[in-house]
Amino acid sequence: MMRAINELKIKAKKKLKSEQSATEGLTLTDCQQSLAQKAGFSHWHHALEVLSGEPRNSDCGKLWHHPSCDVLLNLWFANYEEAHAALTKNLDKFLLPYKTQFVLVTEEYLTLIGLTPQLQTELRNHGADLTRLGNTRLWDDIALRCIRHKL
Repeated sequence: MMRAINELKIKAKKKLKSEQSATEGLTLTDCQQSLAQKAGFSHWHHALEVLSGEPRNSDCGKLWHHPSCDVLLNLWFANYEEAHAALTKNLDKFLLPYKTQFVLVTEEYLTLIGLTPQLQTELRNHGADLTRLGNTRLWDDIALRCIRHKL
C-alpha cells in the first residue's frame, strides 16, 4: 500500500534525470519538494505522511482538490463531526479532506480529480468517507489516481 508514495518517488527521479543537465545544482530533494507541492502538499515529508494513510496532524493537504472543482463546492465544514453528520443526510455525496477542513462532493467532482467510476463505487461501498479509509488499499488507489491526474 505504498503505490502512491512510490509514484511520487519515481516521478521525482524522472524529473531529476530530465532536468539535471538544464538546471545546475538540481537535487533529488529539490524534485521531491517540487512534485509534493504540485500534488497539494506543503513539502515532501507532508506528502509521505498523508499518503501513508496515517497523517500525524490534521492537515491532509490539497491532493483531493483541483481549482476546476471550486464551482462544485458548497458543503464545506471546519470539523469532521459536522461533515460526517451532513454526509448522513446527503447520501449522494462523498466526504473528502481538504487541508484541515472537510468537503462534501458529488460524483462529478470525483471525476474531475481523476477518480474512475470503479473507484467511486468502491468509495461509496466503504461509506463514501475517504477520511475513514486510513492506511488501506482503497486509500492508496485513490491517492495514486489523484497524483497521476495532477502530475
